Amino acid sequence: MSASPGVCVTIPTKNRPEKLRRCLDSLAAARSNRGFTVHVCDSSTDDATRQQVREVCGAHDFVDLVLHDGWNAGMARNVCTRSASEDLIVSVDDDVRVEADAIDRLVEAYHTYPARSVVAGSVRWGGEYTAVQDGRTAIKMRRIGYGRPIEDGEAPDFLVTALFLYPRWIGLMCPWNERIPTSDDRFVGAVWRSRDVHLAWAPEARGVHDDDHVLDRFEPEQQLSHVYANLFDAVMANPRPLRALEYEVLGFAAGLKAFGRSAAGLRHFVKAWTDGHRQLIRDRVYLRELLERPEPR
Repeated sequence: MSASPGVCVTIPTKNRPEKLRRCLDSLAAARSNRGFTVHVCDSSTDDATRQQVREVCGAHDFVDLVLHDGWNAGMARNVCTRSASEDLIVSVDDDVRVEADAIDRLVEAYHTYPARSVVAGSVRWGGEYTAVQDGRTAIKMRRIGYGRPIEDGEAPDFLVTALFLYPRWIGLMCPWNERIPTSDDRFVGAVWRSRDVHLAWAPEARGVHDDDHVLDRFEPEQQLSHVYANLFDAVMANPRPLRALEYEVLGFAAGLKAFGRSAAGLRHFVKAWTDGHRQLIRDRVYLRELLERPEPR
């Protein structure tokens, strides 16, 4: 095992000690190739669960446990960045099990790109890796406001942040939004691009989500954050008036199609869409400050 003082792994977790246990077991195997510290940042909501998390972490001498009260993914990821002292941070979601060489592969891939880069690994959701489902976590936004995996040669608009590497200074310069419940990866992808950060994908750095992980991009409760992040990108971070108009018209139409099968679904969608616009307007000063944060010295 080679020592790697400049690389660490962070895991944001909340109320999922068993998933965390499997994640840490996979990282223990990965440490046979590269030595690194793991910072587990836990925001579990009751004492019994926090104690379980403490016991899970205590089974590994390479784990540092950090407790916090952040309520969303953005807060958790910002805590992870501040908790680390290493130059390079590999973030692993608590329901991901990495392959033994995944951390090595991410670090190796990062060193092939400019220093101003973030690199996502491949994460599989069920099934086997195939030519069709190869765990692509680099996403291109469509005109209707929803993403698809990139095709060969395309530059991604954002990265799925289930397994990815970023320099700590980029995490400090481009923090996650702490005011929306979801769409944290979509939002920070827009910030990264506004600051000329290169978004890269390393297909050879692989992990797998737990079998019970479900991807549902059309949850009505997620639409507030979804429209907020899309318009933030097209109006503030990387202004493109035509794309903003497409998100407004085509995206709204796509939402109506997805949720309009029931009166309740339609009400939820319209309310979330409206609330997303309102919150974006309320947060405009906060968002401008995020975009203009100076580079750390």
